[in-house]
Amino acid sequence: SCTREAMPYDQLAQCLTAKNVKMYGADTCPHCKNQKEAFLGSFEFINYVECNRQPDECQKAEIRAYPTWEINGEKLEGEQSLSKLAELAGCSLTPATTETKTE
Repeated sequence: SCTREAMPYDQLAQCLTAKNVKMYGADTCPHCKNQKEAFLGSFEFINYVECNRQPDECQKAEIRAYPTWEINGEKLEGEQSLSKLAELAGCSLTPATTETKTE
């Protein structure tokens, strides 16, 4: 089967993408690697622009440093905490759990 287990930050990553948040970076950038790893397997849902492969898009967006996050038309350079990204985009940071609570 081709299904994957839900990762803790799938919901956050999908919310960021739904709100048109973008991360610009390069596969050669250690800070970008750290940023991707912070999502614990959920980075595949992030709207990511690889500047080594899409230099025109990064030039047009005036990207000067990696990683750069674009949220609501504002650019944030450098590694950002997931809580800050969630807050700025209006997303929930609550990690997904597989158990449901009943009261």
